[in-house]
Parts: sequence; structure tokens; C-alpha cells
Amino acid sequence: MKKIILPTLGLVLMSQSFAQITLTEYTSLPEGGDIPLYNHINIQAVDIQESSTGANQTWDFSNFTPATNSEVEFQFGDASSSSYASLFPTSNLYVYNPASPNYESFILADQDGYRLTGTTTYDQSTTLTITEGWHILKFPMTYNTTYTDSLNGHVSGNSTMTYTRRGNTIMTADGYGSLVLPYGTIDNVLRVKIERTYADYTISTSIPAIEYTEISHYYYSEENRHFIALTNELTVSGFTVQSVLQYQTEATLTTLGTNDFTPNQELSLYPNPAINQFTIKNIEDNSTIKIVDINGRIVKTITQNTNNAIDITNLTSGYYMVQINGNHGKTVKKLVIK
Repeated sequence: MKKIILPTLGLVLMSQSFAQITLTEYTSLPEGGDIPLYNHINIQAVDIQESSTGANQTWDFSNFTPATNSEVEFQFGDASSSSYASLFPTSNLYVYNPASPNYESFILADQDGYRLTGTTTYDQSTTLTITEGWHILKFPMTYNTTYTDSLNGHVSGNSTMTYTRRGNTIMTADGYGSLVLPYGTIDNVLRVKIERTYADYTISTSIPAIEYTEISHYYYSEENRHFIALTNELTVSGFTVQSVLQYQTEATLTTLGTNDFTPNQELSLYPNPAINQFTIKNIEDNSTIKIVDINGRIVKTITQNTNNAIDITNLTSGYYMVQINGNHGKTVKKLVIK
């Protein structure tokens, strides 16, 4: 028996106030020719998904840095240009990842939102057809909006048993605020939670053959057609098979656009080489600074609240490493003392 496990398409100050965010067909529909690129990180998504609901939140993913070659690209095209368009006649878009070109996913995008209509492998060994439900985003969507949806479809293929797929979706915009990524902060972000439960049934029985539970949080801006970040956890028959974080690369974010993006200001030491003192530019409040010599010994530890100069008159000339530990992680800089 061949199973199909489909990846989800991804397929601040507390006093700060945010504009009301409303996602519509004019702000949030993908278009043919779009090529969003995402950093993909395997994480324990359940640890971060349920926190920070409500207004004026800060969702901080700055410590989740991707491994090398962990980028995932999604290419969107007109459905009619796909060889498998006839399998999904209601679709107007399709999307695929060129690094894993073993399947294509099809989408219906219109004023109601956009939803998955099906997925097929290139040899059609497994094809999922969705006749109802599986919305990725409904319109209009604003804070506290909730949609419920039935899910119906079937799984088939030339080497797969045929199943009917049935279930339910609850979609809720459960918070808005700022999203902090490793390369910067995006304000005026709306978070959309999707809880999806469904099962596959053989034609001859009403007992589920495979059961699925999926919890996702999408982070959207009105100025970017694609989700900026996503956490997703997928459980199949009681076993977690996928737990991921995806967020747009900085190049994709700035290309697709959002005026609410503030890039990080990089930490720097000056003067360097230093004689009696040095300063750390763009340091966070309450950062812990450790100066380590070439033998790995910590020779000075301080807590820094401002960009004040750090006295090093008691340290000998040589090469040192400066470890700066702040709210957004650890940064290490080289320092030369004359």
C-alpha cells in the first residue's frame, strides 16, 4: 500500500500599535511567474505554535537559522501550461519545486481565496484530487475572522489503492503584530492558524485506513502575495512525520515587497585594533559580553546596556574573541588589542 503525505504549500515595543490588516484577493493571491524562495528548517514546531495569540504580538524566529542548502523554491505557473492540467480542470495555477520535480500541485485562486485542488506525481503513481475544501487562505481575512470548511477528495493512482479523503478545516486569524526573522523585522503581520483533521477511507469500509492531523500557522503581510513564514506539524496515524519552519529569504522578501521591513543592524567593534577601550555598535540592552583570549580563557565579562566604551586597559596586547549574548542569540567578533 502506497501512502501519500503531501507537504503543506508552503506549500517591537509593547506600546506599539498596528494598522488593521485585511487580506483580500488584491493583496494576497499568488500569480503565475512568482518564484518565492524559503529557508526550510526542521524543528519541533509544536513548541512555538501555540504561543502569542492576540493583538500587538511579537513572534521571534531570529534564532532559527537555516543549514546550508536548505532553501526551498516554489515556482508558480498557469495551470494550462502543465501536462496534467486535464486532471484538475477547475485550477488556474500550478506550483512545483524544481529541486524535487516529482510532483505538481494545483490551485484555484479567485476572489474567495485560494485552495489546493490536487497533486499528482509525474508518473501518476499517486494522485490526490480535492473536490471540496483544503483552503490555504480564505478572503477576506482579518483579525478574529474564522472559517470552517469540509474537506472531500480522493487518492488514487496506477500503483496505489483508491481512498476517499474526508475531514474538516478550521481557519482563524488569531493574532497580529511583528515577525522577527534572523535578518530583520516585519511589522503589520497577520497570523492565520489552520487546524486540519482528515482521514483516508477505502471504498469498502467506513473505518479510517490513515488518519491525519495538521496544525499550521501562516504569517502574512498585506504587501506580499505569499506567506512570509510558516510553521507546520503533520501527524499521520499518531506519528509526527513533519515539523518545520519556513520563512522567505531576505532577497525574496525585498523583491516581493513589504514597506514594513526593517533589516537588522549588524554589530561592529570600533576602533579595531583597540588600545585602551573599544565600543560595540548596535548592541542590544542587557547583553552579556565576554572577552576570550587565544587560549580560550574568559578574561573579562560585563553586562552592557548602551553603546558605551568598554575599558581594556588591564588586558595585554594580542588577539581576542568578543562573545556578545543578547535576546536574539550569540554573536562572536574578533578584536585586536595593541
